[in-house]
Amino acid sequence: MSVIAIVLPLALLLGGLAVYAFIRATKEGQFDDLDSPPLRAINDEEASAPPPRSGGGVASLRSDGGGVSGTVARASSVL
Repeated sequence: MSVIAIVLPLALLLGGLAVYAFIRATKEGQFDDLDSPPLRAINDEEASAPPPRSGGGVASLRSDGGGVSGTVARASSVL
């Protein structure tokens, strides 16, 4: 019975915090435009891609996260 006295107020507090965070995010416009940000991320990636490096093979894999797409681009230019 003493566990309920601890867990119930804790659950109510966490639930209240979640409701407060949702209301605050809604008032600040967090959920106004849900369609454009994913599209901007896709379009920005192509526009800001670094130029391909010269050379090819395993030694030229990039360590900045673009390894697979960069390798495919270099491989197709070699062929």
